[in-house]
Amino acid sequence: MLRLIRERNYQPGKKVLTDAELGQLFGVGRSTLREAIGNLVEQGILQKSHGRGTFLRQLPIVLESGLEEL
Repeated sequence: MLRLIRERNYQPGKKVLTDAELGQLFGVGRSTLREAIGNLVEQGILQKSHGRGTFLRQLPIVLESGLEEL
């Protein structure tokens, strides 16, 4: 997921793909995807907005240097 954010050059405030699109892209089920997104929300990287989607809050420093992947 973090690699996708880096590769697509998402900027803070940018809406990421929908849960359905992410699940299809990564080939994972809804519960797995929700867990991964939940972890990124807890880390302050993503923000979920009910009815609007999931948005990038900030890029972690290690992500900016290209050292972290999920």
